[in-house]
Amino acid sequence: MNGNASVDVRFGHWPRSYTLDSRGVHIEPLSDYDGAVVAVSSNKRADKRWIHPPICRKRETGASRSPFVYASAFQLPPTHVARTELPDGREFAELAIAVLGLIEGMRLIPEDWIHFYRTPIKPSVLCDIVVSRGDIESVLAVVSKFWSANRSPEIRKSLFGAIHWFLFSQSYEHQFEEFQGQYIVFDACFKLHCDVNGPPSRRVPHAERPSFLANAYSIPCPTWATVDVKTKTCELATIRNEFTHEGRYGGQPIGFSHPKSPQRLVLQLKAFNSRLLLNLLGAESAYIHSPVDTRRMHRLQVVVP
Repeated sequence: MNGNASVDVRFGHWPRSYTLDSRGVHIEPLSDYDGAVVAVSSNKRADKRWIHPPICRKRETGASRSPFVYASAFQLPPTHVARTELPDGREFAELAIAVLGLIEGMRLIPEDWIHFYRTPIKPSVLCDIVVSRGDIESVLAVVSKFWSANRSPEIRKSLFGAIHWFLFSQSYEHQFEEFQGQYIVFDACFKLHCDVNGPPSRRVPHAERPSFLANAYSIPCPTWATVDVKTKTCELATIRNEFTHEGRYGGQPIGFSHPKSPQRLVLQLKAFNSRLLLNLLGAESAYIHSPVDTRRMHRLQVVVP
């Protein structure tokens, strides 16, 4: 006991009946875990990987007949509780839950939060990671270490925000939406790197940031991150500039085309971002230094801090 009040945060939806003890946090299934899992997996809105928003009547004042639309928000039954006695316990628990969601490839959220769009109901949907119970406990210990080492509210908020958007942006249906979301995550990772480690010795333009971070964290540099010596830019920066400043994606107005090899770029950008986030957190493993140009799943195998 450290004298701080215990904070309990119920969360979900996580279909693993794990009880976990790690530095700073204890996680266990709720008493109605089995019922919650069955309720979600058997729901008519669920497929093998996702559950989709409910369809409801749109409320329109004075309308004689309201159309059916997707609900703007919905909740899932919680499955677990996270308990901590660390200072700022609620905020720490929220970060720990988000990181758990990151390595499990699911959007895990506290009970009183909501989903806006589809959300995964199985692990490994939003990432290329496979984790063991030991991996999870090791990563949670890393979260506690990060929390203690970085007391700045802005740094803590920035890491949570980047992880949140990494997961949330994959709820969108269209590739150009997902690209925009994942580029925001990448940009947030660059800022977080500078906040944690100090600003670079020189200004790093957008075109050089992917290769800069790949070098900083010993991640094999993807082809789309390599700066062309003639154009002084990289494929990712070119697509980002057209998207942000010209409303184009794949050379056409957004929604009318895709860049060449679009799945390759978006999939690899997600894989790059997940490696950056775990590097920034301080979770040492072979995964965080592995190449992103593959579709295979990777075991995390975190080195215990």
